[in-house]
Amino acid sequence: MGFAASLGSREICSRRRSVEKDTEPVAGSELLERSESVVWIRGIAGIVLCALGAVWIAQGSGAMRGSGMSGHAPFALLGGAAVIVGLALLVWAVLIRRRRTT
Repeated sequence: MGFAASLGSREICSRRRSVEKDTEPVAGSELLERSESVVWIRGIAGIVLCALGAVWIAQGSGAMRGSGMSGHAPFALLGGAAVIVGLALLVWAVLIRRRRTT
C-alpha cells in the first residue's frame, strides 16, 4: 500500500495547503538582491559560454591545433551553439539591468 493510499487524499491536500500558508513572502529589497545576483550569474555564464564556444569553433575548424577536437566539424557546430546561447544570456542580463535602471 502506497503513501497516498495510506493517507486520505483530503489529508494530503490539507497538508499541502498548510505548508503553503507557512511560507512568508519575500520582502521587496531581499527580492531585488536575489534578482540582482541572478542577473550577474546570467552575465558571467554568458561570457563563459561565448569564450568556450569560440575555443570550440577554433578547434573544430582546425585553426587551433593540439587536441583531439582539432579538425572535427561537429565541435565547431557545438561551439556555434554555445556562442549563441552565451549571447542570448548576455542580452537577457543586459535588458533586465536596463529595465531596472530606467
